[in-house]
Amino acid sequence: MPSSRAFDLTLLSLLCVLAAWSSVLVAAIAWRRREIPGGRSLVALMAATAQWSLGAAVELSSAGVPAKVFWSKFEYLGTVTAPVLLLFFAIEYARYERWLNRRTIAATLAVPALMLALAFTNERHGWIWSGFRVSPAGFNLLIYDHGPAFALFAAYSHLCVILAFLLVALTLPRFPPTHRRQTVAVLVAIALPWLANVAYLAQWLPVVGLDLTPISFAGMGVVLVVAILRFRLLEVAPVPNDLVIERMNDGLILLDGDGRLAVLNPAARRMLGAGVQLSPGRTGAELLAAWPGMLVALEADHETREEIVAGGRVVEIQVTPLGERGGRRAGHLLLLREITARRRAERALAEANERLREKLEEIEKLQATLREQALRDALTGLYNRRYLEDALERELARARRERAPLSVALIDLDRFKETNDTLGHQAADEVLRRFGALLAALTRQSDVACRYGGDEFVVLMPGAPLDHALARAEQWRSAFAEAAAAALG
Repeated sequence: MPSSRAFDLTLLSLLCVLAAWSSVLVAAIAWRRREIPGGRSLVALMAATAQWSLGAAVELSSAGVPAKVFWSKFEYLGTVTAPVLLLFFAIEYARYERWLNRRTIAATLAVPALMLALAFTNERHGWIWSGFRVSPAGFNLLIYDHGPAFALFAAYSHLCVILAFLLVALTLPRFPPTHRRQTVAVLVAIALPWLANVAYLAQWLPVVGLDLTPISFAGMGVVLVVAILRFRLLEVAPVPNDLVIERMNDGLILLDGDGRLAVLNPAARRMLGAGVQLSPGRTGAELLAAWPGMLVALEADHETREEIVAGGRVVEIQVTPLGERGGRRAGHLLLLREITARRRAERALAEANERLREKLEEIEKLQATLREQALRDALTGLYNRRYLEDALERELARARRERAPLSVALIDLDRFKETNDTLGHQAADEVLRRFGALLAALTRQSDVACRYGGDEFVVLMPGAPLDHALARAEQWRSAFAEAAAAALG
């Protein structure tokens, strides 16, 4: 590997620089979204891959074995940490953050720390690199013969990558469909450097000593940029479907095509009560045998709603038949909602409405009584002067409009003052009451009999001509005279 220069830029080293800048770009974008689960670990991962690619770029450009080995050690800062950081990112992306604590993080990073220490002290033991050879293919490549510790580290690193890939892949059925494109993009981003490293370790490449892993980070960066900017990676944290089902307040029961219990969340178990056998594999008929109406709902080919009482709770169950597959029903989805409080509130509201209705009726009766009392004379029960004024105006207008007669009789009681002075107020009031009763009995329904004031009375007689009015007035006079004579004995 003769060269007169300390550094010799090659196409491979430039590609590594491009990969490093790609990782830095992803880290910068992810830093702005670091509060989203997976954001901080992705920043750390991209920093590690940038370190790896940058170290590889300098190593590929360096002349001489000592310089290349030195920069390989620098490169190892990213090499040993990237697989673990990828696993951390996958754990957070899959929403298993509870797995990550100080103890598990420290334990997972112990192997990379040991490998890094062995790399920087390799001259003493050769456990990482047992020897170095110049590649016959040229390109300023150095072939690294690996020691026993490297094989263990490679197995550990690939185990981390495989676990990360599986964790992300298993989110495809768990996450909502809106997150599937970003999940596929993350899987592609993981696969690119993984396959490149496998090709290097298995010596599948035609160029001996060429490791495409640091270069593949350029493709990884492009895919992640697309995932972030287009597929909204790190913009909205995906919520796994199973977590939603487990945490939802409503109960959920899923029956398969054979009518057997497939999914049951804690809320449904709580609503149905301890007396119901809820083990997986039981049929819906066995599960809901205590409520015959539910068995009918399971046979229906349309969405139905039923109410059941279970363990003192009122539960509304919505039964939705799922679509058919291969000519048979795919299953049934049962959503359970406890409505005990709602039913109690409805009953309380109905009772309150009934009480309110009764109160309103009572108030209306009182108002009618008050209105009537406001228009009536308290002593005689006849209409009072206020009502007379309104009635007179109304009847005059109608008489003019219909050109009909209207007679008005003004009546006062003879010697009423003398009666009041000699016999007292109670006797005088009794005279007024009896005359009022006589008028009420002898007037027509269309007549308006009023006490005008004191011993004066007015009777409106709509439609009555003068001669009829005079005859009726004489009738009242004679009737009262007879009543008075009878009272005096």
